[in-house]
Amino acid sequence: EQLTLLYQGEVYVFDPVPPQKVQAALLVLGGCEVPPGLVSMAGPTAYGEKSTTVAAKRVASLMRFREKRKERCFDKKIRYGVRKEVAQKMKRRKGQFAGRADFGDAASSSAACVSAADGEDDHFRESQ
Repeated sequence: EQLTLLYQGEVYVFDPVPPQKVQAALLVLGGCEVPPGLVSMAGPTAYGEKSTTVAAKRVASLMRFREKRKERCFDKKIRYGVRKEVAQKMKRRKGQFAGRADFGDAASSSAACVSAADGEDDHFRESQ
């Protein structure tokens, strides 16, 4: 009781169509009658319909995949603003991140130089 039409590569399925209406439509369109054995061949046409719908679904799936592939972005991006803030606050030495130990040694050595220079100045002033 189902009418399946294949027209220009597309499948159209109409559910409640009795065989008399199908025969009347064929007579109007082309003057042909439906052979009685064709009504009993509903099984193979249903299989063909399933394979057609599977193929159509596959094509649609491939089209969606290709569209998504076009929209993919491979640029670097910061996913969390917190990471950017932390990176901006970190101290650097020659453009690279430096740990506390690197700056601790540099700070103590520079402080030693300053204190030594101050001490020399004081000693120099006292002698004059």
